[in-house]
Amino acid sequence: MSAADLTIGLIGPVPPRRCSVAEETAWMAREFAAAGAEVRLVAVDDLDADIPWNPGLPGAERPALRALAGVDVVVIHHRSGLHGPNDAAGNPLIRFLQRSPAPTVLVLHDVPTITDPVGRDEIAALVRLADAVVVQSDVAHRRVTATGQTPSGGVHTIPRAAALGAPSAPPRPAGPDRPTVLTFGFLDPDKGIEDGVVAMAALNDLSSPIRYIITGPTSTETLELEDEHYRSGIRILAKALKVEDRTFVDDTYLSPADLARVVHDADVVLLPYVGTETTSSAVLVEALSAGRPVVSTAFPHAVELLADGAGILVSAGDHQAMTNAMRQVLTRPRTAADMRTRALDVARRFEPDAVVKAHLDLLRRLRPVHDLRPVRTEVEEPVAQATA
Repeated sequence: MSAADLTIGLIGPVPPRRCSVAEETAWMAREFAAAGAEVRLVAVDDLDADIPWNPGLPGAERPALRALAGVDVVVIHHRSGLHGPNDAAGNPLIRFLQRSPAPTVLVLHDVPTITDPVGRDEIAALVRLADAVVVQSDVAHRRVTATGQTPSGGVHTIPRAAALGAPSAPPRPAGPDRPTVLTFGFLDPDKGIEDGVVAMAALNDLSSPIRYIITGPTSTETLELEDEHYRSGIRILAKALKVEDRTFVDDTYLSPADLARVVHDADVVLLPYVGTETTSSAVLVEALSAGRPVVSTAFPHAVELLADGAGILVSAGDHQAMTNAMRQVLTRPRTAADMRTRALDVARRFEPDAVVKAHLDLLRRLRPVHDLRPVRTEVEEPVAQATA
């Protein structure tokens, strides 16, 4: 789908920042450019970028306002706290929305419930100022609607795309000789990896020893708060439970193709998250797109996507239920095969081309019919008066 007629401003974090929002911002920039659009990227928290957004400085939005003059539409990736704290003049993202040089699309990666009144008030204020809002799940759509704010361009559910693609090598043949449980993605305490280790350790009655692979670099936020202490704690726990020989904690930042191979090789993808408010999970999307059976705690996005049987839901912190669910998948081939089929059915909605098209269709609808951008004219030099 050609987007050669669009000039798109894009605001969000990008790698080397380690978070799923950065991964999606970078993916979207590549896809829009590949479709022919001119993309002006404002990199949040990257002072070396061509157009930086520094959350630590007053007036963080000013470079973006200057650089995005003349674009057709602006897409802003949002997660709470990402664009910086309030400064003396207020919220920098709100100021940007108030003065944006083009229609704005706000992509909300998480939408809090009424149990987080501060977060809800922030979302309501941003939605009120945006021209359109994109959410990535039905539950997020309901939560935005519940704020009572409806932008003129509407609230649109466009799922996150499955971006890993094909594995770098063929997946290993299926078989009972090396059952593998996988948890992947950016490591942080909300992922509940320690619960996964405890649950996996109880699977000591299987005929073949289970491997638990935990792969992915530590998130930027976690590194800033506690360095690698969380990852070290996981290794210490595995040793204490005497499963260090089958618990593999890898901090490698894998290429998409290499990570795709690791995901395709897994017998079960385990999401033992302790957070209960996640409305968009990149890991869950990629696991289903690879046709992997999923065992997950019952956070909102998982409840929504696993409702048709592509996975098993358990309560956060319930080690016994987690163990039982993994045993069910690993010891019942027909159950696992049925879950793989259902996962691929769900995954059709995450096809990248369809997701890109949905975004570009929305951006075109928002683009002003008339070009209201100021026309630059050259100032003519005054004609010299002839002297008498």
